[in-house]
Amino acid sequence: MKNYMCLVLSVILLGCANIIPPGGGEKDINPPTVLSATPPNQSLNFNTESIVFTFDEYIQLNNKDAVKISPICEPSPEIVARGKKIQIQLFCPLDSSVTYTINFGKSITDLNEGNILENFTYVFTSGTKLDSLNLRGNVKEAYPNKKASNAIIGLYKKQDLSSPYYYAFSNSSGEFVIENIKNDEYLLFSFVDNNQNFQYDFGELASVPEKLTE
Repeated sequence: MKNYMCLVLSVILLGCANIIPPGGGEKDINPPTVLSATPPNQSLNFNTESIVFTFDEYIQLNNKDAVKISPICEPSPEIVARGKKIQIQLFCPLDSSVTYTINFGKSITDLNEGNILENFTYVFTSGTKLDSLNLRGNVKEAYPNKKASNAIIGLYKKQDLSSPYYYAFSNSSGEFVIENIKNDEYLLFSFVDNNQNFQYDFGELASVPEKLTE
């Protein structure tokens, strides 16, 4: 018998959340903080091939393959982490009618303690406005009705479930939000990516694909 997860969803218009610097303490239990991004996050009329992020401490990038651009932008970017900076070099042509999101997942940690900066995203467009639809909800396992953390929630074009057009990860409470979505029709599909290949494989917990419109 197949295992399924239940999805509870709503679509709302929201602004992007602000990044708040964490407080200090005797032991470093806080993830790295982004001090600046060049060009700035949520940039319009984006016209450069290089993006540089500066953090408040030395960082490491544990899994470059986990850093994804959605919608997909090929060829893949080059990502270099050095000291307190991450530089991304873009090689793909940009569609001015699309808002792009770079999602770092759980790949960024501080150098000494391994504190994870979870689900940091960078948003930009080469056009004159950002897409503004957001999708918010939560993910649970149908049996025994427990919260599903770190599940991939994807919006897919047509019937192709090989790679999500937009996506997010659920947090420890099973909650998620996908931001800056272009108004269109999508298939909503969620799964627990056990082997971290960013694709659904037989045997992984998954939801039933659902058509989603505004």
